[in-house]
Amino acid sequence: MWLAVLAAVLWAAMTWPWTRRRSSPSTMIWMSQPPWMRAAAGANVYDQESGRVLPTIYERTTALGQQHGAVNLGQGFPDQEGPAWLRQLAAEAVGTDAGPSNQYPPGMGFPWFREAVADHQQRWYGVALDPQTQVMHTTGATEAITASILALAEPGSEILTFEPFYDSYGAVAALAGAELRTVPLRAPGFRPDTAALEAAVTARTSMILVNTPHNPTGTVFTEAELETIVDIARRHDLVVMADEVYEHLVLPGADSSHRTILSIRGAEDVAVAVGSVGKSFAVTGWKVGWLTGSADLVNRVRGSSSS
Repeated sequence: MWLAVLAAVLWAAMTWPWTRRRSSPSTMIWMSQPPWMRAAAGANVYDQESGRVLPTIYERTTALGQQHGAVNLGQGFPDQEGPAWLRQLAAEAVGTDAGPSNQYPPGMGFPWFREAVADHQQRWYGVALDPQTQVMHTTGATEAITASILALAEPGSEILTFEPFYDSYGAVAALAGAELRTVPLRAPGFRPDTAALEAAVTARTSMILVNTPHNPTGTVFTEAELETIVDIARRHDLVVMADEVYEHLVLPGADSSHRTILSIRGAEDVAVAVGSVGKSFAVTGWKVGWLTGSADLVNRVRGSSSS
């Protein structure tokens, strides 16, 4: 019974108007709007009649869940605090000389942090990265996502992603002067339709956003699906940003195990990957994220992050 309820709630969330991108006006009119308005409209939180920014869908579903004592499927924060040993280590690092300085880090992040991320990618996925040029520390995954879209999406272009999607994608696409277009993940399997993705590519397309493991469906893209997406990007001269923040939260019974897009042959020239400590260790408020990719793409993203 509870599985039927869960499926119904998930389907309602996917088909409700908040997941639909409103038809955007022409690029010229769109870009004439103030940046805050474009971002709010891109995230579907701008009320045109009142001119007000509305609460996000996450704020609304969380408030309703608390009000009615319901299971909250609307926001990706953990049900409990992160492990005590991790919080204790953090407290000691901040409060004593045992940890790193509490002052500004280098622009790319502390070397020891970037080395740890590179070691993680090698250990889990067999991907070798130069921590000096191919790993960048970010303030949570959202900064990495934001900086990637601002750096790699061309103004006036289209960005493709699978729906449902993280609302920040729409907000940042609007800030970048791009239009977010979607391809739905359809029930009951919620598999990515790569043929439909390629059919949605136009002469204006500049970027593809991928979220795997996918929130909220739990879909883990297979190696074959990722290979097809990378192939589409290479043939159409596109860049892929893979949002992989749920890499260690794969649901039991998933069709495949997660692998980073950078493990796919040919991806090193066209893709960047985003990771985060927050989801894996249930410390979402710490905002510790990173970006990995080729030295060239990371350098370009660093440019938008630094500004």
